Amino acid sequence: MPDGTVLILDDDRDRVERFTAVCDGLGLAHRVWTSAYRFAEDASEHVPSAVLISLDHDLIDEKGDADVLGNGVIAAQALAELAPSCPVIVHTTNGLAAPEMMSLLAESGWQTVRLAPIGFDWIESDWRVEAARLVSA
Repeated sequence: MPDGTVLILDDDRDRVERFTAVCDGLGLAHRVWTSAYRFAEDASEHVPSAVLISLDHDLIDEKGDADVLGNGVIAAQALAELAPSCPVIVHTTNGLAAPEMMSLLAESGWQTVRLAPIGFDWIESDWRVEAARLVSA
């Protein structure tokens, strides 16, 4: 696998642990954000060394507030302002927001892949396979 970091935006602790385990198994360094606002602030610093970015849309804090952490569109807008440097997986169940995120990214030249989180082991199976394929391409 190439040197570089996988950047992940996801708010769910269980999924983050599973993404971490998969990245470790693939020999990929990774960095996780739970807030789209923080991701947007940090993007210009971390994107140049990324080999893959994976974005969720619906981010809800521990109190159940959906406004505090922002959403995947905010992250996609931040990436759209930067030069494309690696593939992006949009891994949200939000069927309305995913096309908006992908459109923002594609219009800015980013290679995007939509991966719907279906089934309990989608991270260990579908995401792992897609991540490995994208970083080795």
